[in-house]
Amino acid sequence: MTFKQIILIDDDVAVNYYHRYIIEHEELAETILVADNVDDGMKLLFDIPPATSDNTDHSLILLDINMPKYTGFELIEKYPSVFERAERYGFRTIILTTSDNPKDLAKAYEFPVIKGYLQKPLTVEKLRDISL
Repeated sequence: MTFKQIILIDDDVAVNYYHRYIIEHEELAETILVADNVDDGMKLLFDIPPATSDNTDHSLILLDINMPKYTGFELIEKYPSVFERAERYGFRTIILTTSDNPKDLAKAYEFPVIKGYLQKPLTVEKLRDISL
């Protein structure tokens, strides 16, 4: 499966570099956008164009939980309409985190826009296992 677009939102520059490399090397996305902080991530999300046809663009938002300013959860709580709009436009929001805390996993599924929970590091297999 090739995704139309993947947006990485994670404050760790090295992690973003590694994840971008994997996605590019395996040609798993037509476009990869990276934000190393919450503000840049929100700019990317606000600029998501409408889906090209019937919400079938098959795109992803890979969102870290633990970031400065806002956690990934706080970001969704603060801007729910942005994530709902992204979903209407063919994006699935997936948490991508180092956390294996069961409370984080349970909290993730309290948000209807969160469609998956993956542990870092991102792998080709994990990306291919995401069903759209």
